[in-house]
Amino acid sequence: MEAIKGVDFNIYIEKNGVPTKVCSSTDFVLRRSRQLIEISGPQGLDQDFIVTRKGYTINISGLVTYVDGYTYLDIENAYENGVRLVWTGRDKLNGGVVHKGIMLFTGLDWSSPVRGAFSFEAAAVGCGPKQTLLTPIITTVYLADQFGTRLAGCPNPYPVTILWYDNTVIGIANNADDVITQFNSYAGNSYFQLTSYTGGCDFSMSVEWNAPFIPTFIIAIPTPGLARWTGTDDEAISNDQDNDEVISPNYTV
Repeated sequence: MEAIKGVDFNIYIEKNGVPTKVCSSTDFVLRRSRQLIEISGPQGLDQDFIVTRKGYTINISGLVTYVDGYTYLDIENAYENGVRLVWTGRDKLNGGVVHKGIMLFTGLDWSSPVRGAFSFEAAAVGCGPKQTLLTPIITTVYLADQFGTRLAGCPNPYPVTILWYDNTVIGIANNADDVITQFNSYAGNSYFQLTSYTGGCDFSMSVEWNAPFIPTFIIAIPTPGLARWTGTDDEAISNDQDNDEVISPNYTV
């Protein structure tokens, strides 16, 4: 399965308590710095230091907009009134590696218009510590074949055989609850947990921040007419008494 590519690292500022992307931002730079005190002694020519305070600054570049997201008017208002703002820097809105802190705008610049739009630069200084949060990514997935095509029997394609992303068979699920149980308990699953479902084929998934990829679907194969094994030999009771057809986890025999 191909991994989903990351998106640009964006800055969000809380607006009415909701993290909101800064208006048409095209660049976000976070710079950290540390103050030092020299403790070099007279015994040699090499300098030595101890650390003291640390801090950070933020620079945002973008295009001026007055209506979308955290607008330029919001930036100007915060600058004029010295408002302390809660900011986050992230590549996804709902999780992953999240940088967070409180800042004050210290400078604003407008540039000449580019094709009718004004570009701007905004500078800010951090107030207090910068946090780095490692949070799960919440996404939605659906039952599909190995190519990502939604199962034709949705919302009720059951029973189905659930496969891992390397096509290893996980188990057979008779309903959505079984899908969650089978998928979450699979021994090779270290990063993904299904949390709930809607409509029988659609699930919410919690993905660890350091997962190798973010799934968009769960591999499932429709498995109608399941057979029951009856002994040590190749014996089974089939639902099809005429042709003695039996369905294995992967194919019909």
